Amino acid sequence: MKAGEKSIAEAQRGGEAERTDRWPLVRLGDVCEVIAGQSPEGTNYTEDSSFTEFHQGAKAFGEKVLKPSGVFTKEETKIAPQGAILLSVRAPVGTLNLTDRRICIGRGLAALLPHEGLDRNFLFLYLLSAKASLEAVAGAGSVFASLSCKVLSSLEVPLPPISVQRAIVERLDSALARAGALEKRFAAIAQNAELSFKASLNEEFAGRTGGTGETSGTGGSSDSRSSSTSRNPSDPSKPWPLVRLGEVLTTPPRNGFSPKPATFETKTKRLTLTATTSGFFKPNEFRYVEGDFPADSYLWLKPGDLLVQRSNTLEYVGTSCVFSGLENEYIYPDLMMKLEVANCLSVYFADYYLKTEKVRKYWRSHASGTAGSMPKINKTTVCNLSIPLPPLSVQRAIVARLDAARKRADGIAALARQAAEAAANLRKALLKEAFE
Repeated sequence: MKAGEKSIAEAQRGGEAERTDRWPLVRLGDVCEVIAGQSPEGTNYTEDSSFTEFHQGAKAFGEKVLKPSGVFTKEETKIAPQGAILLSVRAPVGTLNLTDRRICIGRGLAALLPHEGLDRNFLFLYLLSAKASLEAVAGAGSVFASLSCKVLSSLEVPLPPISVQRAIVERLDSALARAGALEKRFAAIAQNAELSFKASLNEEFAGRTGGTGETSGTGGSSDSRSSSTSRNPSDPSKPWPLVRLGEVLTTPPRNGFSPKPATFETKTKRLTLTATTSGFFKPNEFRYVEGDFPADSYLWLKPGDLLVQRSNTLEYVGTSCVFSGLENEYIYPDLMMKLEVANCLSVYFADYYLKTEKVRKYWRSHASGTAGSMPKINKTTVCNLSIPLPPLSVQRAIVARLDAARKRADGIAALARQAAEAAANLRKALLKEAFE
């Protein structure tokens, strides 16, 4: 063991992790074969499934059984046989799976093969309960968490009679399955609440956009707006005008700027993409940057500015957010553009409209970029987006309805996530109770 390296036994015996002595404790390496993964040479990787399936780490871990990796190797280094327990020895340390087939494993995994007298499923459940100990020792004295097989072999494992092991497995499997089903159920409720709001959002604007999201207007002042119209589902006799987004902005969209990040606190905070990726402003997602900017610089944000991510993954490119922070506290990065809307357009109405699936598809279809780079949308694409322009009173009524729908959905989702977390904690408590 390296100097300063913490043993798992020490981690297990610290604080709440200490167990009773009702069963004898043995070293994992004495009752189990521990196979350390080893990566083949890079030239031996292939997509040809006639060769041996390869797993570098936990990327293809399933709920309990390993999923296909889609990667194969011509060079067999370390083999995990069918039925082996797979344990991730690099981040996420301690994550477990079972393999139902013979595979080759890389440096991020270890394979465990219990000897006679140690039930595989009992060991699997015990390792689940010991995950915190594994994480603690893996993170001690290192920048990147990793767990050596030498240290792993020192893990102390309880060894009751095999009949007791199997009885514990039977009871725990049933209880954990019920807790897991509850966790999934509440997680699904949270997801359905979010989907319900998205459906309300899309329904609110249904029939009020053009076929492609673009209009034929050429831009300029409000006098040159396109004459396209969109039917108002609540009153088909009163169509709404469709205008180019660029025609209802007070200034053209402007890209941000990303100065050199500072390693110390400065006067200037620059937002990161994660500050708006959720669609809502997160004030703690920023970097301090070097450089001073005059108070009247366009880079300083003020409440009510509409931010659009001009570059991100295809899923998130075009994500919009209304800035709600303090004036002149943040600047925005070059991967965002800022829109300032005219008085005839509610910024919250515009933001909701930009979040509809139809507009999301418009961004994706107009995004461009070279292979390996993040897709980007440009100012022309943004300005050519068509947007319905009902009277302000109607815009505000729509915003109020969507605000209420979002509040309801957020409340349901938050409660469901809390319940799902409680179910997950119940699983942990069941494991702890079984092995302490």
